[in-house]
Amino acid sequence: MLIGNSWTNLRIGILASVHASANIAGTPRLAFGVCSGNQGYSTSLDAGTNLIGVRQSQSSYNFTANGGDSYVSGGFESFKRVSGTVTPGSSVASVSGVIAAKTPYSWRTGLFLDLVKGSPNYTISMMGITNLTGFGDLSETDFLSLMEGGTYGQYTTGATHTLAMSEAGGDLDSLFFYWNRSSPIFSLDAVAYRRLA
Repeated sequence: MLIGNSWTNLRIGILASVHASANIAGTPRLAFGVCSGNQGYSTSLDAGTNLIGVRQSQSSYNFTANGGDSYVSGGFESFKRVSGTVTPGSSVASVSGVIAAKTPYSWRTGLFLDLVKGSPNYTISMMGITNLTGFGDLSETDFLSLMEGGTYGQYTTGATHTLAMSEAGGDLDSLFFYWNRSSPIFSLDAVAYRRLA
């Protein structure tokens, strides 16, 4: 999704669910952020792709039945790729990457990424929910409210940290989203971005 590269402070949000009823093993990889053009992210590390964002960083997503408010969770880390070289950043503290997994998968949760351009250090933080107890589906209205800086339930922002990045290898002018599984299905119900500056 082309957004241009004139932004200096950007929020990206996804409204999603995963069709899981057990742990997801074998290094599942959910990733999203900004990249150069339409090249995006893949675990094959295609040469020439310039990107920065967050990715799920553990070997599995853990399934929690939670009294019927089912979800999967797994830690996230910041990362970048420049000319085919991937560099991991820090763990996104305080955000467990909770994604709704409640049958019939009509419940959604939101994950949000804030990026601030720097020279050379980009500032990165992520917002998510700690668990789904008593909160259910995140509506499109509440999703957009969180995009605008509002609050809802247990949605919290993790620690802010930095990762050095350069656009010399390509302007960061597009959004990318990546899920490396055909099963379980990952439902991406809404995508939004907001230029904060």
